[in-house]
Amino acid sequence: MVKPGFSISADPSFLEFPPGGSGTSLINVTSGFGFAGHVALSAEVSGLGSLPAASLSHASVDLPGAPTVTLTVDATSPLVLPGYYSVLVIGASGPVNDTASVYILVTEPGFALEANPMDLTILAGFSGSSSITVSSLKGFSGTVELTADSFDLVASISPTSVTVGPGTPGTSTLDVSVPAGTSPGSYFVGVSGSSGSVFNGTSVFVTVPGPDFNMTANPETLTIAAGSAGSSTISLTSVYAFSGDVSLSLLCASGVSATIASPTVHLAAGGTGSSKLDVSVSSYTPEGLYYVFVNGTSGSRTHFAFVPVSVTSVSTSDFSLVGSVSSLDVVQGSSGTATFTLTSLNGFSGLVTLTANAGSVAGLDASFSPNTVLLSSGGTGTSTLTISTTGATPIGTHHAAVTGNSGSLSHTTFLDVSVRPGPTPDFTISASPTIKGPLDPGAHGTGTISITSLNSFIGTIDLNAAPSPGLSAILSPTSVIGGSGTSTLDVTAPIAGTYTVTVTGTSGALAHTTAVITVNVVDFTITASSPNPVAAGQPAISTISLTALNSFAGTVDFSNSSPVGLTCDPFVPLSVTGSGTTVLSCSSTTAGDYPVTVTGTSGSLAHSATATFSFTNVPDFSITASSPSLVNIGDSASSTITLIDLNGFAGDVALSDTPLPTGLTCGSIAPSIVTIPPQATATLSCSATTAGSYAVTITGTSGSTSHSKTVTFNFGDFTLDASPVSVGPIITGSSGTSIITVTSQDGFIGDVSLTANPSAGLTATLNPPSVIGSGTSTLTLSATAAGTYTVTVSGTSGALSHTTSVVTVTVTLPPPPDFSISASRPSMSIQAGDNAASTITFTSLNGFTGIVSTSVVVSPSGPQASLNPTSLTLGASGASTLTIAVPVSTGTGPYTVTVTGTNGSTSHTTTIAVTVTSPSTTPPQQAASNILGLDPTLFYILIGVLAVAVLSGAATVMVRRKPPSLQARA
Repeated sequence: MVKPGFSISADPSFLEFPPGGSGTSLINVTSGFGFAGHVALSAEVSGLGSLPAASLSHASVDLPGAPTVTLTVDATSPLVLPGYYSVLVIGASGPVNDTASVYILVTEPGFALEANPMDLTILAGFSGSSSITVSSLKGFSGTVELTADSFDLVASISPTSVTVGPGTPGTSTLDVSVPAGTSPGSYFVGVSGSSGSVFNGTSVFVTVPGPDFNMTANPETLTIAAGSAGSSTISLTSVYAFSGDVSLSLLCASGVSATIASPTVHLAAGGTGSSKLDVSVSSYTPEGLYYVFVNGTSGSRTHFAFVPVSVTSVSTSDFSLVGSVSSLDVVQGSSGTATFTLTSLNGFSGLVTLTANAGSVAGLDASFSPNTVLLSSGGTGTSTLTISTTGATPIGTHHAAVTGNSGSLSHTTFLDVSVRPGPTPDFTISASPTIKGPLDPGAHGTGTISITSLNSFIGTIDLNAAPSPGLSAILSPTSVIGGSGTSTLDVTAPIAGTYTVTVTGTSGALAHTTAVITVNVVDFTITASSPNPVAAGQPAISTISLTALNSFAGTVDFSNSSPVGLTCDPFVPLSVTGSGTTVLSCSSTTAGDYPVTVTGTSGSLAHSATATFSFTNVPDFSITASSPSLVNIGDSASSTITLIDLNGFAGDVALSDTPLPTGLTCGSIAPSIVTIPPQATATLSCSATTAGSYAVTITGTSGSTSHSKTVTFNFGDFTLDASPVSVGPIITGSSGTSIITVTSQDGFIGDVSLTANPSAGLTATLNPPSVIGSGTSTLTLSATAAGTYTVTVSGTSGALSHTTSVVTVTVTLPPPPDFSISASRPSMSIQAGDNAASTITFTSLNGFTGIVSTSVVVSPSGPQASLNPTSLTLGASGASTLTIAVPVSTGTGPYTVTVTGTNGSTSHTTTIAVTVTSPSTTPPQQAASNILGLDPTLFYILIGVLAVAVLSGAATVMVRRKPPSLQARA
């Protein structure tokens, strides 16, 4: 049954104004369900410190009707600090009441920072700048101190302070240097502005480009007659000190084909390279415009050169002239060479005379060797161009015109000659790191100054440090002997700030300076507010503000020293990182002023501030409420509310807990009104169906006195998941697994008992059978019969219960024993009259054992095939040799050799593709590549040696027989 009542609303419900300002909101009181009566109105302000004043234009209204009441809130009191406050407008008529809240923001004047441009692209070793504009917000007027910070880059800002006011912005210049050797990538520089307790900032993003390369074609276009060829030189140039290999690949239009001479070109840092592109056009290619894409790739870098090819049908006899490079780098006083290729076009043949003209550049000479090239029809020829310089040749890029003449035909191309000076002895100087810190005031930081010899420099380098004011910088040693070495730079400063130092190395006329080294010395300040006086026994709260100096980012731990008679709670929070606030709540049962020293400590840094807590003997009461322990969702948790009289307070205190957070269900506070003294308690019980933390503000009100306490109700839950949800196929007699994961939600730490629910025929076990809080359990699954099964897992903790998704399990029978067959040479090419062999391997599968009989068939007939052996007893594997003999009379073409292995009803085959080619057409006297296995030349040498040996032996026998003959004659 709905009872008559009324509602209160505020428009607007949020007011914003500066200190000293005010705002108004219209309070609408609306009758509901026939309510009629007198409604008393009041307004209560809450917040920290001194509160804004709130007043209503009417203290009551009579309903029904459409009464409108004006709420006025002002912060004219100088004690009201910027921050958030709230005003609760209360309407009461007997037991019927309603409220409306108006939220107040007392703003603080400030400023905005804007960078132009916000994005910079800077090469390593170079610098850039951005303009920083500081604009006034909400009437701000004052001086803004500016700082610039970057972890990887060197940043400075000038001027470091600007004065701004309404309509009068200030500007400063941010200079950013990228140290040599900085890795390519994206970086940022933070710019911070501060004026007293007001802070703001902006960022500038810096892109440091990395090494790369580019590609060009010379000539850029080709004109080629159908059936002819042409060429272009692909030149590659290192950009931003790129070094590495560039892989070249081609994509050609149909009718045009191309090859690249060097598919990989190595580029040195700052260097160049090239590769020749040869393009040929089919005689059947129609006249028109075609293309060749040359794609260059190195790692993730890809570039391409596009070479249009104009195909003509006119076949005019001509020649082309192309250089191996389009530019040549020569050190002053030395020489360099380039190769030029002449190509016959459309049947051209003749003598081509080459000339090179380098103009009137002093000491620059160009000559060809040879200076004439005789081209045959369809042929090519080359000549080497030598570029020579002297010490008087001007530094810079010059141009040499290269011309080929043959009768009325003439072609010219150009070669850029870059003459650079020879290296001179020198040195480099660098610092590591280039950013030092953060350092505490008075602490020391060190860096290394490195000297590196260039071009055999061996002199002594004197070192000098130039620190900014306030920074001490000492070098040890102060000089480096022998051209290379290091020195240690020690820096320290007594106060926080951003300092810079550079180190200069000098040797005679040579002088080099490091990049700017930034030294960040950080610190912090601490202030503590003295709260307004409160009644003895009530807590008073001091806000402790921590302000970082020069981007201090350390963690500050807080402690306090309190006098006797004052009780203080722990700081909330106990520590603050960088800048921020903490609060200290203290109380005393005895009226008086109590000074408290608050100390913030971070490493060796420590700073203190004093806050005074004042307590009076005004009658009042205190309220406390306990935050219950975590319970499961669905269960109820209770908070005990305790009220204590202070300084002789006596009366009724009404308790309320509205509005409640969404998702939390609470019973009425029991009792909702308590009378003190003596000390009284009440209970609030709540439950939730969704895990989470719920904050409830419990307010005690007695007349115009009101106090609140926030309690937290925590409700936990868990989730249950299976992975995978599809297991198998697994073989009967073996097992598969799925991982069951229990995940705690919002601090749940209960014991979850797990139960498997398998379908009939499936065995399922869980290990472990329970999980506390979060964890996993292994679900092991098996079955003795093939089929598809399902299983779910349920988790239970008290009244909580969850079940996984359905896990599907596929169980199959083990595969039967079998064998496989394969050929080592699945395809081969055999000349007629020759033969070849392939190894046929038989492999046991799934425990197969037995005798495998083999057979071979050739289709179509012609080649002859045999197997040895023709049967095998398999345990694991075995092999048979397939020999294929091709008679001379066998026709050329493809043949298929099929090898079959059989065991009972089990049979498998493999095929070998055989291509028979024509027998060798070498003349008979050259047909044999050897005689009796020997090289013919070696064979005939051996025959000659044997012949000489036989003749020598015969002669010896004849000599030895001569004496008996003579003796016989005598």
